[in-house]
Amino acid sequence: MRKHNDPVDMTGHRFGMLVGLRPTEKRLDGAIVWVCQCDCGNICERSRKNLRRGATTSCGCKRLSFLTKGRGFHGMSKSRTFNIWSGMIQRCENPKSPNYPRYGARGTTVCERWHDFRLFLEDMGECDDPNLNLDRFPNNAGNYEPGNCRWATRVEQARNRRPRGSWGQAA
Repeated sequence: MRKHNDPVDMTGHRFGMLVGLRPTEKRLDGAIVWVCQCDCGNICERSRKNLRRGATTSCGCKRLSFLTKGRGFHGMSKSRTFNIWSGMIQRCENPKSPNYPRYGARGTTVCERWHDFRLFLEDMGECDDPNLNLDRFPNNAGNYEPGNCRWATRVEQARNRRPRGSWGQAA
């Protein structure tokens, strides 16, 4: 049963930082997926059910703000460097991350300084070369921190691996 104030047409309705633009033909768990515009300018698609119950209130920029501890936006959320930084945080701190067992569960951490993307960027510089990835070097069993990380090719990373069979062992 629909509540009296439950609009079927959510065009122009605000849900946190999102404003409904138009419905799509898509469904997510039976709910219509809506195209929305976030206050930050991004366009995204969110399920009507999640919008209505307040489970979704932004395009993801709100989460970005939380991750960077509210220190402001840097304009690089779609950059390769930001994606690498985010992956580092996830594999070390999110037990739901597929790579958590090889990093966070083993005790690998990210230094407090690098929880702010801008400070990570200041220390490591931008990585827009698709042939480079973040490598813990010289101590592959060490943490993600200044002085123990570099941008490296796959070949360089392969030379810096832990011995085979040590994935599940503590550092």
